[in-house]
Amino acid sequence: MNFVIKLLTLLVVNSLGFLAPPAALALSVRMGWLNPSDPALDVEAFRTHFMHSSYATWAICALFSLAYLFLKGKERFIFLLAPMVVTFGYGLSVILGFFGA
Repeated sequence: MNFVIKLLTLLVVNSLGFLAPPAALALSVRMGWLNPSDPALDVEAFRTHFMHSSYATWAICALFSLAYLFLKGKERFIFLLAPMVVTFGYGLSVILGFFGA
């Protein structure tokens, strides 16, 4: 039963990590760092650079988070939270770097 709870926790955290790039995008629009109606915005370049690289980062972190199932101690939570934290931070860094905000 303990393994099932760990597995469900891993799936929920990875799902939230998958939603981190759109959350970073929504936050950047809300904070005014990104104006989607700006005519100077190259949508295709932004989509390619932001979404594809963010989801590649998420995939690597999701593989990295599998260590949570096999480690003991409190350090395993670092592995568990990697898909959420790293992907969200990477998404924000790409937005701020791409637009110079």
